Amino acid sequence: MNELATRPGRLALVVDGEKGDGLVARLAALADEAVTLVGAMIVQHRPITGESFERRLSDASILVDIEILFEPKLELDPIQLLRNLARRKPRLALWPGQIVGGLASYSELGRGDWYESRLENAIVLRPTASQFPDEVPYTAERIP
Repeated sequence: MNELATRPGRLALVVDGEKGDGLVARLAALADEAVTLVGAMIVQHRPITGESFERRLSDASILVDIEILFEPKLELDPIQLLRNLARRKPRLALWPGQIVGGLASYSELGRGDWYESRLENAIVLRPTASQFPDEVPYTAERIP
């Protein structure tokens, strides 16, 4: 989170499903930050608009359960929303899709919730196995 704090707008995305969940929990504990379940938070409040998403998530630093951002009816750009949030304070999100070669995607081509975006100014964290508490539990790919 320190690197993110010195570079406003830089976004950190954790990938790899269940392994990613564990890494997010570990990073949240180290940073002493709460994990925000985006889907649960958003469906509790109506109406749902792009502006209300940003307002409701303004205090959250670590975001999981972000699948609601891909709902076609909302007409959101999830990466742009996360980047807007990251300009105000450091953000780390658990990405529910894949990130390959700097391209973030979600769902499958042809589905209504298909999403694809080229990443810029981002860090992609991939969980790795570690045996000792002082080992770094991820690899980091910095995308300029």
